[in-house]
Parts: sequence; structure tokens; C-alpha cells
Amino acid sequence: MHWLNKIPYFTVSLFLAAWLVLAATSAQASVKIEGVSFASQLNTSPTLQLQGYGLLRYRWVIKAYVAAFYQTDTSLAAEDMSGGKHLEIEYFHAIKAGGFAKATRDGVRSNTDQATYAAIEADLEAFLELYQDVQPGDRYALTWFPDQGISLNLNGEALGRFSDERLARALFAIWLGENPGDERLKQALLGG
Repeated sequence: MHWLNKIPYFTVSLFLAAWLVLAATSAQASVKIEGVSFASQLNTSPTLQLQGYGLLRYRWVIKAYVAAFYQTDTSLAAEDMSGGKHLEIEYFHAIKAGGFAKATRDGVRSNTDQATYAAIEADLEAFLELYQDVQPGDRYALTWFPDQGISLNLNGEALGRFSDERLARALFAIWLGENPGDERLKQALLGG
């Protein structure tokens, strides 16, 4: 008698069902864009759910980076800071720290009024000092939790943290505000 005939049908069915569930779960565990994978959720406390992801093209031709946006509650408006938020960006080209600082300063100015900019300027300048040069494949992440503040990470390494909610709102507005750097990327990040 063959050894397969000794395995009860129920056991085989149970194993097959478990394997199918595991395969379906792992298939949904990430999304891929331009060869770059992003998790469908981040196991932080609380958990952050992927809201959207997209590609930024520079001058319509050059692929600059891909980004993914996460929130604890994907029904929250982008400017609602009552829940956690996470923006992760993987770069396709080398970029100097000074380029990040200039683009960030310009993006914040485009999305804040004069009074808000004046109120956050000192923290913003300290934040800009955190930037480092990046190489292709490097990832910056901007994370906000109301009880922890906003942090900047490079390739998983914490670079700094700030507590001002206005600064956090202004930084996320660079991609998600009324005057984003790229409207198509904004819509993709918001799941549109």
C-alpha cells in the first residue's frame, strides 16, 4: 500500500486549505510599483494601513522616486493629524542633502500661511539639518503619531523627532496639501 493512501482525506483537505489561506495572505502582504515593494500594512502600534502609492516623474520623463502613504484610519483627511501617518519614499537617483532641504523649505512655504511658517521656522530649520545625501535604493520615511511627534528615518535609522503638530502637517502637505509638488502623485497617495 502506498504511503499517500494512509493519509486521511480530512488531513489532506485541512493542509490544502491552510496552504491556500497562507498563499492568499502573503500575496496581499505587499504592493509593487516600478519594481519596489511596499507593505500593505505596517505593524506599528497602532497599525498603519496602506492608503495609496505612486511614482513621481521629474519633467514627465525621469522616474525620480516611488512613494507610499499609510494612515491608522484611511478615512481620515490627509490634513487630519488625529491619527498616525507614514510616508515612505524610495529614490531612483542620488540626491544631495541640500536638494532635500531646498525642496522641503519651498514645499512648506507653498502650503502654509506666513504666521504658521514663522511659528514653525526654527523647528523646520532644525529638521532640514537632518537630511543626508541619498543613493538609488535609499528610503526616507516621515512618520507621525499624535503622542510621539513626527520623525524622519533614512533606511530604517531614526534621524530625529519633533513634537510640533503644525510642523508635521506642513511636512505632509508637501505631498498631500493644497499645493502639492505633484497633483498626480498626491491623488495616487490618497488612493485615487
